[in-house]
Amino acid sequence: MIGKSFANVFCMLALLGGRTLRSKALELKQRVAADQAAMTPHYVGSVVCKSCQAEIYARWKKTPMANVVRDPRENPGVTLPDLAKPDPLVRITKDQITLVYGSIWKQRYFTKIGDDYFVFSAQWNVRTASRAAHS
Repeated sequence: MIGKSFANVFCMLALLGGRTLRSKALELKQRVAADQAAMTPHYVGSVVCKSCQAEIYARWKKTPMANVVRDPRENPGVTLPDLAKPDPLVRITKDQITLVYGSIWKQRYFTKIGDDYFVFSAQWNVRTASRAAHS
């Protein structure tokens, strides 16, 4: 009788242990996949640098390179020309602009359709304060 009880207990432990082992194996596999994803090189953005390099980041943030592409919704004054004035070269409105590229020599304007960005055919020449067709 003891032998039979031992066999039953052993079988129960094996069955329960098997489930536990499977769930542990799955958990381990998921953790390994997450660790691999975390170690895969990918762009994290410049804001990540701010936490360790606050002084350098603050100085860099004011440079033209840091501000070459800007979102006009986050920076309302970034679009230089007055798009409310009629112009045959520019048939866009501020509402259509998703990104503004440039601020020193020329500005170009992008719109987003789906997951893609498209450049408008007009640009603003900063130095001459005039509009021109994008070439």
